[in-house]
Order: sequence, then C-alpha cells, then structure tokens
Amino acid sequence: MIHNPIGRECRQVATHQDLFWSSQIPASRAGGSGMVYGEFYGIIHRTQAPGYAELKHHSRLECPEQVRDSYVPPPWDPTPCYLNEKTCHSHYNDTGMGHNIEITYDWKHLAYEDYDRWLYNKWQTEGNGPQFLFVSPGIHDCYHEPEEYEHHARELARLARHLASLTHQTVVWIDANPITYAVHGAAALKCMFYVNAAAHALAREHGLLMFSRQTMIVSGHQTIKDGEYPMHQEDGTVKTEVQHLLAWLGCALQHLKAGLLSS
Repeated sequence: MIHNPIGRECRQVATHQDLFWSSQIPASRAGGSGMVYGEFYGIIHRTQAPGYAELKHHSRLECPEQVRDSYVPPPWDPTPCYLNEKTCHSHYNDTGMGHNIEITYDWKHLAYEDYDRWLYNKWQTEGNGPQFLFVSPGIHDCYHEPEEYEHHARELARLARHLASLTHQTVVWIDANPITYAVHGAAALKCMFYVNAAAHALAREHGLLMFSRQTMIVSGHQTIKDGEYPMHQEDGTVKTEVQHLLAWLGCALQHLKAGLLSS
C-alpha cells in the first residue's frame, strides 16, 4: 500500500494528456497518458484501474468533445486521432486520495496547439483552473512525423514558456514513453529520445517539475519482442509508474513548500 503524499490538502488537479493527466488528482492533459489517468482513477476508487482499451472506449463514447477545431488527418497518415478529442470530468466527495476531489482527463494531441493556448489563457484570465496540471505531449508528434524531431522540439519550447507563465497551477511535466513498435520503427524512437531530451532541458530552464517515464521504461527494460518499445505499456508497468509518480510528487511538493525548488 502506498502512502498518499498529497493527502487531504489536494483539492483539484487536472490531467491534460494522452494524462494524464488532472484531485482533481490528475488534471491530466495527455496524449498517451491516458493510461496514467486510469491508474489515478483506480486509486481514487480504491479499485483496479481500467485497462487501456476500456478507458479509451469510455472516453470516446461517454465524454463531451473538446472546444476546438477537430484534427484533420493528412493524406499520408489517416489515423483518426480526432476520435480522442474528449474531456472527462468527475467530482468525488470521498476517495482513496482524500475528500472533495475533482479529476479531469483532457486529451492532448500534438506538442503545442491552438487548443493549448486557448485553455491556458482561459485559466490565466479567469484566475482558475486546476491546482495541479499533469501534462504530457505524448507520442503523436513522433508517430505522425518522426523525421521532424527538431520542429517538435521547437514546439515544446513554446509549450514550456506557456506552462512556466501559469500562476495558478503547479505544473508536472511527464515525458513521453519511447516507441519502436509502431508505423515508423527506429525513426520514431530516435525522435522520441530527441524530443524527451529537449523536454528535460526545457523543464530545467523554466523550473518545471519533470517526471520521466522514459527513464523508468528504458532502465527497467520494458520491451516486447525483439527489444522493441510498445506504443502502450502493459497495465502492470503503468501501475508501477504511477506509484512512483505519487511518491516522487509527495517529495517534490514538500521541497517546493520548503523553498528548496524554484517550481
């Protein structure tokens, strides 16, 4: 059993990903961090987290669409990513992570889009939004255009500057999981390593908290056949990642409170 490092002080977090993720504990914005959000969900409900397929099915069918111009796939890559453009929001009075928790899963596609700018500017203008923002650009940039890794890194720099400007959120940046078992193979992996290295440097530059899925996956040799990295890690692996994320976040927040970290 893992000690809850956030406890009853946690009131709102948004997960903006593919999360992850946002008690809200994750306010998550994620592309690919949806699995991380699922593990948060399991902790909150004191139950087993939903599997990736179950979670994606639920978000696509039961959550409202995002306020955005829908993604239009290019001719060379017809992947229907627009089906994921959903935002799931729930409120819980009594949970495994404390009382009065709000959790939002807000799917994130590419590194820095009009939707990101609109959402973050809205929070800043209105003086609201989640207390904690877990954000991960995910794998889609490298999945769709693996050769454009330098462009993706420049877009991450724009994202980092915007995240650093938020005054009402504690930002937790989660890097993307490395992938080879996908359309582009080795090119996608090269892209992911380059983009994640840029993300780590940007987090240091702007004083953002960074949690590295890549480090856990690579050091733990979380591969499948032929040493390839899958697009989506197994549920057990993701559960371990989230357990470490919560323990790490508890330490990070204590250091922030004590003034030992700049952000």
